[in-house]
Amino acid sequence: MLTCDCGFDFEYWYFPDDDFTIYNKNRWKRCHSCKEFITNGNLCLRFTNFRESSDDIEERIYPDGVPLADCFMCERCGEIFLNLEALEYCINIAEPMQELLEEYWEITGFKPEKEENEI
Repeated sequence: MLTCDCGFDFEYWYFPDDDFTIYNKNRWKRCHSCKEFITNGNLCLRFTNFRESSDDIEERIYPDGVPLADCFMCERCGEIFLNLEALEYCINIAEPMQELLEEYWEITGFKPEKEENEI
């Protein structure tokens, strides 16, 4: 759901890269949003992920949060994410980006079918 109120649930958090990168691993990944395959050579958006420390030992070792495995979005989903974030929406990366885009269209009254027919 699109919202401008991010709240402050800091159990998990993430930082997207500033721009797209070329996925250069031999093993494929699934897009965190649409679940399509991202393979070697594809453009993607990488997210660095962290979670809250669960005890004092983790807190001493990782005072800024426990690092988790990076996750990735395909070029299409990453583009939607970056554009909605630029509009200052708070985006939950676990939600399907296409659904958030459609929700944005509904909020703004944009009709992509109409635009395609006029061209």
